[in-house]
Amino acid sequence: MYKRQLRGVGLRAALARVRELAPKALISLDVNGVGPRDRLGDGIIDDCLGLVDVLHANADEAATLAGAPAGTPPARLAFALASAGPAAVLVSSGAKGADLALCPDAARLAASNLPTSWRPAATAAPALPGPGAPNANGAGDALCAGFIAALVAGDGAVTLDDALRCATVVAHARVFALPRRPIPEILAALRA
Repeated sequence: MYKRQLRGVGLRAALARVRELAPKALISLDVNGVGPRDRLGDGIIDDCLGLVDVLHANADEAATLAGAPAGTPPARLAFALASAGPAAVLVSSGAKGADLALCPDAARLAASNLPTSWRPAATAAPALPGPGAPNANGAGDALCAGFIAALVAGDGAVTLDDALRCATVVAHARVFALPRRPIPEILAALRA
């Protein structure tokens, strides 16, 4: 994301082209690589946030972008970033779990490709305990992928809580090198 050609206007143009070619596609943006001086308002991602359905950041990246001090509760960070324009913000916090906030602007949320039943809200899910020592490499990517896969597999009927809980199950399997399960199976187990 932080390559010169995918910043600011270039990033917005790329995402706008995706939206033009695939209007129903979920657009996800991971802000991995946020620099210590990157902030909302600096022009790097601000112009494209209105095109983003799911923005993912870990707690440190979210705090940096929001200009918040270290230790700011992830739920507060998710809400601050969601207020800047993306339809949903997923903040991963490692062993502490994940927080999700939806854009407080109902019109913006309705214009996104998230389930039409979703309304401005926030939720959290704890990390799941596992056997042995965790390997956190790729955990945030797995969390975001699990969230998006739950949205797709749920075909518009998945709840906010189930989508986030499904995401934590996918991340849990990645972190503890457990067998992967099909997303519909995970969603069915969560609903049982």
